[in-house]
Order: sequence, then C-alpha cells, then structure tokens
Amino acid sequence: MLSSIIKSNKHSWVAFVCLSVLSLPSWSAQKVALVIGNNSYLPEIGALSNPVNDAVAIDQKLKSMGFETILLKNGTKNQMLDALDDFKDKLQSGSTAIFYYAGHGVEANGKNYLIPVDAKMPRNEDRYSDDFFDMREKAMQAMLYSAAENKILIIDACRDNPAAKKSRGIGGGGRGFARTGIDDMPNA
Repeated sequence: MLSSIIKSNKHSWVAFVCLSVLSLPSWSAQKVALVIGNNSYLPEIGALSNPVNDAVAIDQKLKSMGFETILLKNGTKNQMLDALDDFKDKLQSGSTAIFYYAGHGVEANGKNYLIPVDAKMPRNEDRYSDDFFDMREKAMQAMLYSAAENKILIIDACRDNPAAKKSRGIGGGGRGFARTGIDDMPNA
C-alpha cells in the first residue's frame, strides 16, 4: 500500500512521515526540526527550482504540528554546519528530532554528501569533504548520538550527480546515494 501511495503523489511520503510523527506520544518532551532547502548553486553544480519551496512547505507543516523549526534556505557549508550545531543544542532527552534536506546530493566512494550552495565542484572525489557536507559524519551522527528519543532523517536530494556531468570518473557516475544505516556508524 505504501508504494502505491508514494507513486500517486511525489509528496505522499511527506504525508506518511507526518502521520508517523503524529502517532508519536503526545508527551514527547519537545519536537525540533532542522529544515534545509538549497536551490541557488554555482553554475558548475547547476541550479534547482523546487528545494527551497519544498523546505518552506515542510517547515510550515512541522510548525503546525508543534515543532520548533530551524529553516535554512540556500545554505553555505558554514551556515549548514552552524544550523546543525543549533539543532543539536536544542535536542533534549526524550525529544523528537527531524532533519530534512532538499537540494543536490552526491555519492563518492560509498560516502553520501549534501551539497551547499557555495560548493565548487572538486577535481577529484578525495576533495569532496572540503566543500560538501558529509551526511553520515554530520547529520546522521548528530542525531544518533543525541539524547532525542525519536529520530527522523529525510533526504530529498536531486539524483543527478553534478560531478558526473563534469567527469565520468568523479563520483562513480551513478545515480542516488550509497546505502547507509545505523550499523555503518562508529560505536553504534
């Protein structure tokens, strides 16, 4: 049933997550969300048209559900790191945490990266961590090691690898992210 819901509307998964969050105990200490939408990339990466609008819509929905939100539109790497620090500081024992990202993403050597708007396309994938936002080392670890009881990570990343446009050898040329789970995390 879930797959038919997802196929019927590109934002149905948001409704599913919202319903799941609504089913969480109402006594949950606090509900905090970090919502990031990146559209305005440098030409070498390529602009997107909807991520900021999607992030604003998610932000409004989460606020209507009682979440305290941190909304970042067109974030640079430093702004994304600062917003993540603010998010981590707000998480308390028993809280519900949601990390939402819409924008470009890329996989290289089994690592998944979210792309800030100020990122330049590196010449080789060993330099991705210089400009890109490592999803596992930043977002996933922040949530895994937080005191939050309920942790939800939603990534709505463009599946076209901008690195593949520049060079077939960078980023593996694939579409999508590498599989990453809690078992892949250090000390999990």
